[in-house]
Amino acid sequence: LISDISRDINTIQEGFALSSQKQSDSERLKTELITNVSHDLRTPLTSLMGYLDIIRLKKYKNEDQYNLYLNNSIDKVNQINELANKMFEYFLVFSKEQDTELTKMSLGVIYEYIIENIGVLEGHGFIINKNLKPTNSFIRGNINLIKRIINNIFSNLLKYAENNETVHISMISDENNLKLVFKNKKKYSTNYIESNQIGLKSVQQMLKIHDGTFMIIDNEDNFTVTITIPLIK
Repeated sequence: LISDISRDINTIQEGFALSSQKQSDSERLKTELITNVSHDLRTPLTSLMGYLDIIRLKKYKNEDQYNLYLNNSIDKVNQINELANKMFEYFLVFSKEQDTELTKMSLGVIYEYIIENIGVLEGHGFIINKNLKPTNSFIRGNINLIKRIINNIFSNLLKYAENNETVHISMISDENNLKLVFKNKKKYSTNYIESNQIGLKSVQQMLKIHDGTFMIIDNEDNFTVTITIPLIK
């Protein structure tokens, strides 16, 4: 009896230590994110203030220059707004990590949503190489989070992928896992790349809720994202 009680106490202590470590890791990640976002906000904010000062003090030489500074200001506002929205999404996902309801979800639902988003890319002139092989399998998932994951990936493709080069998108599954792979050639004319990749960090956090994995290969020319989610019987 005493040995059973001792074992139970050890189990409780180990669980408490693990919970404390997870909480500590979460706090560290949130602190790191806030630091990175603050750094990334500083650049467009500084530029925005400079453009607005020029407009306010009427330092522009002509109407064309005025329109240039005005359009640049609007561009910086959009950058700041996008970053703020992504930060809000990230913390929203963080707060739902423990209480998000997962249900049995067909891979067909994911397939249809990917096809819908591929149509959007093709509408913008992208060339897509599709390798989509859905099966009659299922995952334990949350439809809203799955859609957010896919939206984030396709949003990055739309903004940062070179649309003159083929984007490779695959959806395959084996006995154990669903695997989604997105590979593209990077666009070099982009004026603004979020250095802390907050959107992709949100994806990583949402996949964690699904017991999934998330891998990025980022080299000089290409960007590849691989998502793996375990299947259920």
